[in-house]
Amino acid sequence: MKYLKAGLLAAAGATAAVSGAMLHIVTKPRRATMEQSVARERENGCYGDYDTYDREPLELVMEDGYILHGELLKRPGRKYVIITHGYSDTRLGSLKYAHIYYRLGYNVCIYDLRHHGENVDTYCSMGYRESRDIVTIAEYLKKRFGSDIMLGLHGESLGSASSILALGRYPDFDFCVSDCGFADLGKLLEYLCRVRIRLPGKLSHLASFASRVRYRYRLDGIRPVDVFSGEIRTPVLFIHGEADDFIPPEHCRMMYEAAGGKKELALFPGAGHAQSYFSDSARYERVVEEFLQKYM
Repeated sequence: MKYLKAGLLAAAGATAAVSGAMLHIVTKPRRATMEQSVARERENGCYGDYDTYDREPLELVMEDGYILHGELLKRPGRKYVIITHGYSDTRLGSLKYAHIYYRLGYNVCIYDLRHHGENVDTYCSMGYRESRDIVTIAEYLKKRFGSDIMLGLHGESLGSASSILALGRYPDFDFCVSDCGFADLGKLLEYLCRVRIRLPGKLSHLASFASRVRYRYRLDGIRPVDVFSGEIRTPVLFIHGEADDFIPPEHCRMMYEAAGGKKELALFPGAGHAQSYFSDSARYERVVEEFLQKYM
């Protein structure tokens, strides 16, 4: 009995250690500096006329007191969009999309996700808190500029998933562009566990167990696709690269099929993860502009 108890304790300790390690991998991505982001965006040809824009720095206080750093790229008029970058990036990763909206006369809000960019080091909740943050930013913009402003969302990868989740929390968004987001984080983590670290997919649920203990929510309970089981009136444009091997395009198709309202789907052949814009920037801009003209 003594040996059995010792064995069980050892197994429990090992499970806890593995769970904690997997949670750390998921929720503590490497943080790019702003200097690295500037260099990358210049190298990618996405920096553009950013320095010439009318820019206002923002410090946005979230409902739990956490402060997000961002900027408002200002234009005359009543059209606004919140652009949310992807996992391990900074707000400057949103510039390629910001230029599209700025050219179309939109005021553009770009900001650093939790744990990213200029924000205080914390953890990335994979959409759980980030979606609430988007709603807080929306409420700030509506309070400051008027409840009648046109306000849309554009998100990439984690930013896409967070934007879709925000639709379920706030009914007053006028449009949403969802680029390469996941539909079901549990399924995605299973896939990445199998493909990237060559372990049985079910082991990924250990991270979800650890997140439940540490943060009081489960990673595998984050399912943007479930938002569309409700009555979502916001028009959504789904974009995905057909060669995406990080978040497979099946996630995009799953959400598109679940969406019952106004929706469009644009798949980019040969494009990897978050590479649709780079694979055909002219088509990307045209797809977004035609979507806005159709529904706005």
